[in-house]
Amino acid sequence: MSSLTLGEAYAQHLPAIVDEVTHTLVTQAGGAYAQQQYDQFRPTVQGGMGLFGRDLAEDSVEHFASFWLTRARERIQTGYDIDEMQHAIMLATAIVIKHLLPLYANDPQAIQTMVQRVCEVADHAKLALFRAVLQVREEVIRAQVLAIQELSAPIIPIYEGVLVLPLIGTIDSQRAGMIIATLLDSIMRQNARIVLLDITGVPLVDTQVAHHLLQAAHAVRLLGAVLVLVGIRPEIAQTIVHLGVNLSDIITRANLQAGFAYALEQHGLQIRPFA
Repeated sequence: MSSLTLGEAYAQHLPAIVDEVTHTLVTQAGGAYAQQQYDQFRPTVQGGMGLFGRDLAEDSVEHFASFWLTRARERIQTGYDIDEMQHAIMLATAIVIKHLLPLYANDPQAIQTMVQRVCEVADHAKLALFRAVLQVREEVIRAQVLAIQELSAPIIPIYEGVLVLPLIGTIDSQRAGMIIATLLDSIMRQNARIVLLDITGVPLVDTQVAHHLLQAAHAVRLLGAVLVLVGIRPEIAQTIVHLGVNLSDIITRANLQAGFAYALEQHGLQIRPFA
């Protein structure tokens, strides 16, 4: 049995471990690893395997895992696959065990302890890898949701000081809050005075949706602008009346054309047919 601690034994073999891990990943891990150049890739392996040794020396599991938490995020963005990275950790683990095994050849208990510690460090690195992948995927999903929300509430300037906001689909509290925030920001940035809120594409106007419309109108009014509600279909009008919702504080027009005509009137203009 070796008189060295596990951390000390690992440190002695670190250069050889780094060389073999680098060569093995470049030649056997496949995928994006196969595109790496040995000399350029070795410093990265040196940093990671150095942290592996630090965990062994300090009886911890955080350093190699931290390396993978950061590195995995970077690698996902450059084309690495999670299976490739998991395979890389497994290959590195096997190489570490291979280099340390001869030191404990005559002590089965020491071999078992060594293998357990090495695998413990590697297992925490795999958990960090999965956590990093989940974080990246969640960020992508959040970005996609935001993009969809922005596309679902496009604010279109159609004349100086006049904005159109066509709404399509169901309006819940979260979406309503986003719509109002985006609308108010656009009013401020574009110095708008009239907003045509087109609900032609909204399938249902219930009490909650009507409340959101009133909130939007009030918020717009606080900025010195006017909200004009357009696109109220007959069935929507009947629903509003049946619910007893009072929209008398909101200017309404039958459709977008009528709303635009109203906006032009406020500018002292009007639409006339060509002679």
